[in-house]
Amino acid sequence: MAAKANANKFALELAKEAKDLSQVDFRNFRDLVVLSGLNSVVELSPVARGTFRQNWHVTGKAPDDAMDDTAGGGSHGDPPSVAQILGANSELALTGPYDSCFIENNMPYAEPLENGHSSQAPGGMVRITVARLQEMRKVA
Repeated sequence: MAAKANANKFALELAKEAKDLSQVDFRNFRDLVVLSGLNSVVELSPVARGTFRQNWHVTGKAPDDAMDDTAGGGSHGDPPSVAQILGANSELALTGPYDSCFIENNMPYAEPLENGHSSQAPGGMVRITVARLQEMRKVA
């Protein structure tokens, strides 16, 4: 739950900073943040068979419960697959410039992994990603 609270706080901070951007600039900014976030959580995901890391996806407007327990592949530290990037870009294209977007993983063991139940990702994925995005914002 701490990861969700940090992500919500970060979203509010971004919204305050982005209020003066044009629609096009805001959409580009949002898409950059979403794709950077997707890249980070996928790279940080622990890998056994790769099912968990391949189940990260982007949804627009509202979370969904999509899950593919047959997905697999990749190694710890690998970037998102082509299918994940294409899916994210498709979702982003379907949203309005000010619509919310969600980066999700609905595998039943996502929360334990986020809470450090893996030696490959002891700090979780979402908490580290939010910290990375906050740092990216400071540099920009």
